[in-house]
Amino acid sequence: MTVPIPTVTRTIEKKACAGNVAQVITVPAGVSWSIKALAIKLVTDATVANRQVTVKFVDAEDDHLFNARLGVAHAASLTRYYTYGPGLPDGVAFIDTDKLMGVLPTGFRLVSGSDINISITLGVAGDAFEYRVVVEETDNGV
Repeated sequence: MTVPIPTVTRTIEKKACAGNVAQVITVPAGVSWSIKALAIKLVTDATVANRQVTVKFVDAEDDHLFNARLGVAHAASLTRYYTYGPGLPDGVAFIDTDKLMGVLPTGFRLVSGSDINISITLGVAGDAFEYRVVVEETDNGV
């Protein structure tokens, strides 16, 4: 008899992150995550710089697993929205001037101790961002 593996959909979010401080989200012990969606809102101050949102996935040993960095610059004094997900196209330009999509690999799973690192390249203290990550969490039975 096959025993179903318990899964639940979770949303991890944080608002009011300073643009010059990376955020790290760690997969808790005993579970694994499949990333369903990741959304970031970035508001830049007037400091001149071409920012770039970077999302990096690493395992518990800090080995690089996957980078989700879009090659489009985010200039000063703008509010823009970034959405990542499996099957989404990699955006090469902003849609309606403020939305950009990025692809995550289909079937990609993070195990306990793995991290999602969200940072703003060339971000400054006056910038602000918020994020929301939707994951399917599977109990590993530990």
